Amino acid sequence: MPQDPSTIPAAKLPGQDLVRSGPGWTFPLMVGGLGLIALCVLLPQLQDNRAQQFELTKLNNDLDHLKKQVEVNQQFLTRLPTDEILTERLVQRQLGMIREELGVIELVGDVSSDASAAKSPFNLVTLPKPAPLAEPKPLAGGLFKPLTQARPRLYLLGVGLLLVACGLVLDPSGRRKSADLF
Repeated sequence: MPQDPSTIPAAKLPGQDLVRSGPGWTFPLMVGGLGLIALCVLLPQLQDNRAQQFELTKLNNDLDHLKKQVEVNQQFLTRLPTDEILTERLVQRQLGMIREELGVIELVGDVSSDASAAKSPFNLVTLPKPAPLAEPKPLAGGLFKPLTQARPRLYLLGVGLLLVACGLVLDPSGRRKSADLF
């Protein structure tokens, strides 16, 4: 009488013991895929955040400079009606006239060669611009450079998703049968 097929031992293939030892090799696939996806998503956002922080610092410096300029201009305007010497010198500057007992001091290397710029009272109260900030260095370099470019990042995201899918779908124990899927 023929033997029951369920009692016949299955033939072992070489290396089958390693595969049936457990699902240990699928876990690194999923972790590697999730890590790659996280790098592809977070690293460009981190660089964007650093660029935004740089812009915010630059705008805050410009705002501080403008506030100081407004304060200097306000002091100038409050002094103008009460200070007769300042008013007289402004009139002389605008009209290009000088009192006889006063002389003109010639400055070496005068930067204002334009006559209208020399007459302007704004040169008296203009503050120098703040020093420019150093551009932020790119965060990623070397191996991380493809993560900041659009096309390689798209491919790496696909590889990460494929690794996660392989880690979820592949079962090293061989317990899943095609009938279990449906």
